Amino acid sequence: MEWAARHHGHHGVASREALRGAPDPINANRPNLGVIPDLHSLEDALRNLLIKGLVVLCVAMGVLAHASTVQVGAPLPGATTFDWGSNGDVSPFASGSSISAGSFTVTATSGTGADMSTFIQAPTGAAYNGGFNDGAGVLVTFDLNSGDYFDTITLQFDQGVNYFGTNIESFYYGDYTAYLFLYSGATQIGSYSVTGSASGTPGTAAFIGAASDATDITSVRVYAANGSGARTPVAIGDTAAGVVPEPGSMLLLGTGLTGMIGSIRRKLKK
Repeated sequence: MEWAARHHGHHGVASREALRGAPDPINANRPNLGVIPDLHSLEDALRNLLIKGLVVLCVAMGVLAHASTVQVGAPLPGATTFDWGSNGDVSPFASGSSISAGSFTVTATSGTGADMSTFIQAPTGAAYNGGFNDGAGVLVTFDLNSGDYFDTITLQFDQGVNYFGTNIESFYYGDYTAYLFLYSGATQIGSYSVTGSASGTPGTAAFIGAASDATDITSVRVYAANGSGARTPVAIGDTAAGVVPEPGSMLLLGTGLTGMIGSIRRKLKK
């Protein structure tokens, strides 16, 4: 052990004085079993052991390789909302176009490179009778010239975020499953899904979102499929992203380790 190497040559130490070389008459004739560490040395050794164990655990779980993400079931406070309606109601939205909000800019790209369209949810809007909140801006894989198409939407952020969430639905009425993929650069760091039913009733679009324990979400990709699994046109609205307070799971892990070390300290001092 590290403490034995550090005090090589000392025998059977029972106090700090013994560690400094004072004779120990009780253990003078016992075999050399190595040095018994003092309180602080033992505490340091246990702390190092805990840290090393955590590193091994993190590597095994992939935490050190990439961020840990978790699905969230409702919008998180503190995020920035991107209003697709700022592009206009019943307006073309070229693939690769961007909108900005707060300090963030997001670029939206369709999987095929086809143009998309923006709408404003009725009854405020003139044409889109979907499940988003009244007046919400909506981005749809729908070309005003050629109609709808089955595609994905990729949103690229100009800076890393640790949270993304959006209301989402199929452009067709009926049951659907919506999918969300999170990326840090070219690496996928999470994928989630949610089910819903598009009925044209405002406020019924499903919500899908996720948070990361690091500010490293650089892009997301979404799409929708019907009840049979066939891909459909997809619509998103009330879209938000940003840097929000860190999800609680990793904070709890850190708090737990701190508590373990504190408990060891208290027991050693008794």
